Amino acid sequence: MKFDTQVTIYKLKGLNLKKFLKELLKNKIEVVKFDKLDYNLFLIGIKRKDEKTFLRLVKVYHYELNEEKLPLLKRFIKFVRTNIALFIVSILALSSLLICSNFVFQIEIYGLDNLTREEVLSVLQNNGYKEGKFKNNYDLDSIEQVLTKNLNLVSFASAVIKGNTLIVNINEKIDNSEYIYDYPPIVSPFNGIVQKIELVSGSILVQEQETVREGEVIIAPCLLLGDKVISTPAHARVTLYIEASVVINLEKPVNETEKQKVIEENKKEVYNNLSCYEQEGEFKESVHEVEDENSLTLVITISGQIIIEN
Repeated sequence: MKFDTQVTIYKLKGLNLKKFLKELLKNKIEVVKFDKLDYNLFLIGIKRKDEKTFLRLVKVYHYELNEEKLPLLKRFIKFVRTNIALFIVSILALSSLLICSNFVFQIEIYGLDNLTREEVLSVLQNNGYKEGKFKNNYDLDSIEQVLTKNLNLVSFASAVIKGNTLIVNINEKIDNSEYIYDYPPIVSPFNGIVQKIELVSGSILVQEQETVREGEVIIAPCLLLGDKVISTPAHARVTLYIEASVVINLEKPVNETEKQKVIEENKKEVYNNLSCYEQEGEFKESVHEVEDENSLTLVITISGQIIIEN
């Protein structure tokens, strides 16, 4: 017999079977399946519309009753047909969730001091980085190039997508245009903290234990004597605690061997950038991973003390 979702199969255990079947017939309950398994055990299939009356009679005859387990697929079909409205709503909700998870709905920007959010958003939107687009349409690697090309104050930018948000991190350049020096100043090559200054000549603009940004003047090549500014070479030995970072975006899938190779190559590049400075003590290394469904972002950071001497 073909499976019918309007039929429920029960396993009954009890006596007086003939009398029970006559009672079903008397109450106009159609038996669509019947298998005797033992002298007091049998399977019986009845229409769902007759269930209420059937179950009442089962109680009257004191039968032990178990609903026969249907195969998983058949039970699913049965559930769908009897809960069609709930099923449709669930499918629509799941579809909406899956579709929405592949879109970017907002853009967050960090690291702004002199630039405004509106200026950065304007550049991003003019280059195709708008809200409401598929995640796959965002070329995250090109964001630095787009922002540094169109905004003079941007020295570095990186981007990741987390959930439905595009997160853009910006490092701004230090504008030293107000200073006109006869001699070169001592500037910070990285973001960091000034640990110690041994001054020979010049003026200290960033004190010990203060933070300094990449490109910011630490020692100015001048002396302030009352209202007079006297040019003089900037000579000092500056100990700077720095955190030099590099951000790499990898498309999934990424195997462990490939990931470790990328990490080691970029660590080497960071150390090469530090090699022109005297290093104090050991350097620490860290790798932070930011993962979403399509990409893996690695933030590799080398931290320690370097000496800037002039």
